[in-house]
Amino acid sequence: MADDDGVVVVVKKDDLQFALESSKQRVQKEVGIKEKIARGEISLDFYNLSNNKVNTNIQ
Repeated sequence: MADDDGVVVVVKKDDLQFALESSKQRVQKEVGIKEKIARGEISLDFYNLSNNKVNTNIQ
């Protein structure tokens, strides 16, 4: 299988449907993320990272 992001090789034919559905879910997730960004949301907020101790020095 291939798309704009690359290629995946599915070794077992039985795994093809799972790979296809997983790809569709990833695309839908990416669409949702792009919509959030277009609305001006910050990824640190929608990934719940803005209060993370690692980010305390970010200004």
